[in-house]
Amino acid sequence: MPRIKELMQHELKERFSGVRLPNVSENKNVNQVLHHRPVPQADSMVLFSASQRSNQGRKRHKHTGQTASIYLSDKLGGAQVGTLVHTLSWKGGPVIYDSISNNKGETLRPLLDDYLPKDVPVFTDEGYKFYFRINKNHRMVNHSRKSEDKRFKWARNRWSINGVHNQVAEGNHRNLKWHFTAGYSYIRPEYSQLYLNEYAFWKNIKYYGWDKLIRTETENKSAAASRGLESLSETNEEIGAGIITGSLVSHQTPGHSQTRPGSSEPHAGQNNGAGGAKGQAFLETIRNNKSHKVRVIPQTVLPPNSSTERPPRGFYRGVGIRSLKYLPKDWLKTALSKAKFIPLSMEERKVSPTPGNDELLGWEFEPLLENPEYANLKIAIEDFRDFSRRKKKHESEMQKQYEYHAQRLWGFLEDHEWSDLDGLISASQVPRAKAYRIIRQWAIAGIASVVDRSCADGFNFKLIYDLRKTISTLPAIRYVLSRSEFGNYESHYGKFILKQYVQRKVKAKY
Repeated sequence: MPRIKELMQHELKERFSGVRLPNVSENKNVNQVLHHRPVPQADSMVLFSASQRSNQGRKRHKHTGQTASIYLSDKLGGAQVGTLVHTLSWKGGPVIYDSISNNKGETLRPLLDDYLPKDVPVFTDEGYKFYFRINKNHRMVNHSRKSEDKRFKWARNRWSINGVHNQVAEGNHRNLKWHFTAGYSYIRPEYSQLYLNEYAFWKNIKYYGWDKLIRTETENKSAAASRGLESLSETNEEIGAGIITGSLVSHQTPGHSQTRPGSSEPHAGQNNGAGGAKGQAFLETIRNNKSHKVRVIPQTVLPPNSSTERPPRGFYRGVGIRSLKYLPKDWLKTALSKAKFIPLSMEERKVSPTPGNDELLGWEFEPLLENPEYANLKIAIEDFRDFSRRKKKHESEMQKQYEYHAQRLWGFLEDHEWSDLDGLISASQVPRAKAYRIIRQWAIAGIASVVDRSCADGFNFKLIYDLRKTISTLPAIRYVLSRSEFGNYESHYGKFILKQYVQRKVKAKY
């Protein structure tokens, strides 16, 4: 329901207004800032998987991870027979389940953008590295963290570190698996979203209640105006005719009496239905709205000399609404088809874009790119789009490594202060050679201001750089260079890096 999305966004905006989590480099507990306020958490899991029998008992070497466990092998057609579920929730709060085809960035990012306002704190595991440069309050926990003690393989803080964890999402996964495996032996992927919507809806009803899910007349008008709808009936159809009609069944219609024959007292149970005054106001709205034709069914009077509190069967006590717009044939099948999940075929999965493609590329930077000062950034983003379409396999793997290291460096950078590259390298554990390439590309694109403080005299071979952010969000740019670009790369990036030393001759004395 769109109403749940509105309620979630409104609640998160109020709860985390002006919240700024401590930088990763500070190594502080986030609860000092959050004060134990529940934080949204996201994760994905395999609800129903394809067993080894789908590949005739042999291990699949080409495909690994969660995505591989929901598809048949290529020799058997590669159809999706399992269900991959994405979860978004917070402690004691509502939950959103989405059936997805893969864990790529262009698949997961719209699910987060739809329900999470900008820069709202969110906890995930390291499968959401792409989101780290988009949301400054996004924090990750490494479930594969190794122990520094050689006696143990895994670290103790691989589930929670500095108050960052995603145990709420894991707990929802456990409940989902329990109920679905107990209630259904198996569900087909195309119907998975319908099952997930139903399961999530009842939990959200328990959290919000019916009153908040049904809009008031003022909210309907504002919603209709914001969406360009001509009538309130179009807005109310989102909630569902069953909810609206059911809440108006026992309301009195002006002009029709609900008193017993020969008595001035109201009938027992009069105006006890859900929404009393709201129901009458809604009836008047429908009467005055010419675009929605309705027929009001009058009150049926009880038979004379009846002393029962409850009317006998066959007698109608309320006022109903009967629409003159008859539903078309197969209306249920048509309505359900809009919510079905459409699995990807093997051919579609082979040509599907990789993480960081057009869905992730700098659409949020469009207003910034109109400024002439960021012309180099615009060129870098367009160059990365071309590179993403033509890159080869070895370039793709190298680009992923550079993007991961770039995100770690960016996370340890302060917002408006200069940072020493040596300190960033020691804190983030990024290889020095890759760090040099990253900050040079940042300087060329105008993402960061870089100052070279090393002494180019032939005796000091260690490069010393200082850098500072020029924009708040790290965009996706190209870090992999071609052979032809290596020739004049040093002279090219030298034009964009400031120098704060006086060059001296090699044989000059100190």
